[in-house]
Amino acid sequence: MDKMVTVRTLLALATIKVWHLQQFDVINAFFRGELKEEIYMKKTSRLPQGQTWSALLVYVDDIVVASNSLDSIVILKTFLNQQFKIKDLGTLRYFLGIEVARSPNGIHLCQQKYTLDILADSASGCQSLPVSTFLSGLAALQPVPSPLLLGVLAAQILPIL
Repeated sequence: MDKMVTVRTLLALATIKVWHLQQFDVINAFFRGELKEEIYMKKTSRLPQGQTWSALLVYVDDIVVASNSLDSIVILKTFLNQQFKIKDLGTLRYFLGIEVARSPNGIHLCQQKYTLDILADSASGCQSLPVSTFLSGLAALQPVPSPLLLGVLAAQILPIL
């Protein structure tokens, strides 16, 4: 399944069910090496059965937790911090290039920061000037200095579309 479909599905469920959304960052994820065995989780005895529910969305070193219980998030955070060094980023605000803003009416998703970051990163490689429309008749098009740069830009822009 496409990772963005999974993210949007979890956020939609969290909105409908009024779940808490928290985010953690695994500080030393890249030092752990490749996982060679299967990992299974079991319910901890510290939580009453059937009263709490949590879902983890893990992408490399970023973790989003959706839960109907802040207490279960605290227990999970404590457990994860014992296993890995994690940083508590608090309420979900930014994940995989998506800004997340919650209101009483729902969740607003925006990729403006991600898009501006791509433009800032690519500005040094491309001699680009802003124009009012994409196909402005006044814009003089120049060849891309490197085919590799064009490939990198295309890979970064595809998730936005």
